[in-house]
Amino acid sequence: MKIIFELFLVVLFIIPFEYLSFGQSFTMDAIKSYPFLANLTASAIGSKIAWTVNEEGKRNIYVAEGSDFAPRKITNYNSDDGQEITSLSVSANGQTVVYERGGDHGSNWDDNLSVNPSFTLRH
Repeated sequence: MKIIFELFLVVLFIIPFEYLSFGQSFTMDAIKSYPFLANLTASAIGSKIAWTVNEEGKRNIYVAEGSDFAPRKITNYNSDDGQEITSLSVSANGQTVVYERGGDHGSNWDDNLSVNPSFTLRH
């Protein structure tokens, strides 16, 4: 009976881990580079939608409209500068897209530190 129990434990715990080690592996870079879509919004009249995309830290806004809803990128922020995009809104007629970029947006940062320490205010 003890041998059957030990065999059961081997089958239950050891063999599955052996099979898992042969599966595809992934890295933290692969996880962090996955695009994250958020802030979906739409016009009240018409058929325009807008949303934000975080692609490897580069945050941009996309819109789509009409019957095919083909995505079109309307901003061109090409660096991971840590600046959030929030308050995304489409006007009622779908002609205007407004948003807020930058700031801490309710995060848990120290209020005495700037969000982007490389930013220099020029007078």
